[in-house]
Amino acid sequence: FGKESDEVATIELEEETVESLGGEDLEEYSLEEADYQPEPDIVDILFDFEPETVRDEEDLEKQLYQYLKARLGRRVVRQYPVGDQKIDIAIDGRVGIEIKIAESRSKLQRLVGQVLDYVEYFDEVIAVILDVGANVNIDSYIKKLRQLGAEVVVLEGDIKKKGRSREIIIKDARRKIIIR
Repeated sequence: FGKESDEVATIELEEETVESLGGEDLEEYSLEEADYQPEPDIVDILFDFEPETVRDEEDLEKQLYQYLKARLGRRVVRQYPVGDQKIDIAIDGRVGIEIKIAESRSKLQRLVGQVLDYVEYFDEVIAVILDVGANVNIDSYIKKLRQLGAEVVVLEGDIKKKGRSREIIIKDARRKIIIR
């Protein structure tokens, strides 16, 4: 930059006003519109979620809640009342998220029943399923959930029994997350 920096000219910029925009109405052009960024889709946010070690659905729910709260702030509520039930997580009272670990068909049947109830209360219902490789015909349940109008996010994993405790490993293209 040296010697050339002394030769740089300075120019005065005009302040942008309604007149300099050709008389456009302020409502037609505002910085808010020019800087508008569409809000990220909740499903996209969920696909970015990378849980740490969890023991059960409640633990997974807590982590997902903290993750969404960090991304979306006060709009996220845990254990949101829906009729005589509670959905795991609600966003703005219009998006409901129910979490299940697909260990058995009965858990997935319960999820379908819950989603059936929740679609009446929310604009969007999202089922987050941790597929642990159990023989539960998960694809048929995913199809049923989508027929009910729910979005479905599936995380893949395995359950290993270790003594009295169990271990869940969430598989990801880049790594394995071990849950004890």
